[in-house]
Order: sequence, then structure tokens, then C-alpha cells
Amino acid sequence: MSNTNEIKRIRSGIEGFDELIEGGFVQPSIIYLLGEPGTGKTTFAMQFLMAGAGLGEKGIYFSAVGEPESSALRAMSNFKFFDSEKFKDGTISFVDLSGSLSEKSHKESEESALSRVIMKMIEEVTKKSPKRIVIDSITPFSLKTIDEFTYRKILYEIFLVVKAWNAISLIIGEVRETDIGPEQYLSDGSIRLGYFLRGTDTIKTIKITKLRGTAHDTKVHLLQITKDGIVISAFPLIGADLG
Repeated sequence: MSNTNEIKRIRSGIEGFDELIEGGFVQPSIIYLLGEPGTGKTTFAMQFLMAGAGLGEKGIYFSAVGEPESSALRAMSNFKFFDSEKFKDGTISFVDLSGSLSEKSHKESEESALSRVIMKMIEEVTKKSPKRIVIDSITPFSLKTIDEFTYRKILYEIFLVVKAWNAISLIIGEVRETDIGPEQYLSDGSIRLGYFLRGTDTIKTIKITKLRGTAHDTKVHLLQITKDGIVISAFPLIGADLG
């Protein structure tokens, strides 16, 4: 007799990462993936989607940064994990939100315009029923709002909707300079990518700062971007701290 309370986990597809999180992400969950530019956030997200596609799991990549699909996929083409056919055959859907984010009538409030974008996301998820979802990134939503209160309200609406999708959703964001953002409070998990200066070398790093339902590693680890994709070292970096 199966245990209905048993936690279901989905493997990330990132080499060396699942060993740090008891074998995979809890399904469903919202994971906030933040870091400075160039730390590997989009590569992490695409590798995660491709790992699912290899198992026949459907995925959606929501792009909010205005980069054409051809350019976004071309940037991934050098990685061995990447298979463009998964986008062509519909296993993974590329959905550009940037046009909807920029469309706004003179009578429409910022909140209404952003709610319309959320409705588009709901429609796509309803059609595809994906198991893995990426939103890259949440930053344009904050830039489109006129104040912090409106952004937090919209953010709460987004997270509430995403939580109901019964998927693993990676939401990409940027590091805040002064404090922990509301995204980290609302998410089930938070993963921080960053840099560590060792002598004259700048090293990419990863730290799991939060993961509900998981006895996760809390140390800073080396993150390497190779031809095979992202690889996480099993050994923590001594003296490194991402906060």
C-alpha cells in the first residue's frame, strides 16, 4: 500500500546538484534562481528543461527579456545537453512574454496590463500541462510597475498562480544589492549563483539558501560551465560566502 504523504522528487538534470538536495526538487514547488549576470542562470534553467524533455516531460520556457527564440536557442546550441528538436516537436514550448509586457493602452493601469500577461501564462500552461516551467526572468515585471507595493501585489499573484500548476517552476531573478527580496519569501526554494575571487581567478559558485521539505546542503560550491553543461562540485569552497 503506497503512502499518499510520500514526497515526490524530480531530478534537476544538473550534474552534482541533486546530491545536495536529497535527490531532486519536491514536486510541486517554486524555485527562485537568482544571481549576477553571467553566472549561469539561463543555462541552469535550460539544462533543467532538457533533462525533463529527455524523459518525455513537457516543459515551457517563458521569456520576458525580449530575446527572439532563435537567438535564445542559438546561445544554447554549443552545449551537449541541448536538443533543438525538443522545441520543434513541442516537448518544450518557447513563449515570448516581452511583447505582452510592452503592450499597454493609455487607459490601462500597469497592474491590469501585468495581470493580462499572467492570464497569457495561465492559458499556455493549461494547454500544455507541463511538468517543468521556467520564467526568465521576473525582473521585467518589477521594471513595469510604478512602485514597490504594486510589484509585491503582482508578484504575489504570479506566485499564487504558479503554485497551482503542480510543476517544478524555476523563476529567474537578479541579486538585490540591499536586502532579501519578496521573491525569496514567496518561493519554496532559493538558489543563489555568484562569483568568488580567488587570487586573480573569478570562480562561479552556487549556494542553496532555502528549500522547503528538504535537508539541503547550505555551503557554497564550485559551479563550472562545461560543454556538457553545468557541473557542481561535491566539495564546498573554503572561505566563500554568498550571503
